[in-house]
Amino acid sequence: MFKHIKNLIQKIKDKIDELHTIDIEDVLYPIDGGNMKKRAGYIIAGCRDNMPRRDAAIALGINPKELKEIEKGLKTPNKALVIKMAKLYKVPIKSIWEYAV
Repeated sequence: MFKHIKNLIQKIKDKIDELHTIDIEDVLYPIDGGNMKKRAGYIIAGCRDNMPRRDAAIALGINPKELKEIEKGLKTPNKALVIKMAKLYKVPIKSIWEYAV
């Protein structure tokens, strides 16, 4: 998953260099086909960074299997869980909120 995020970041950088502007849909749509649950999963997994899924799930008070389902876009986190994720991963709530809820 981390490799996927690195590739995504590289595509974004390439697009910025090419156009000097960026439309996030141009970068993300080929990857997730516009599926917002899948996109939210990628973003949440990217925010987790190098923290092991098991440790993150325990800190969030959920089962590691549930976190895996969220990161694969099979399940949508509730608002309270999104807030916990933002605090745990030390990212702005908006970075997860706009895709996940």
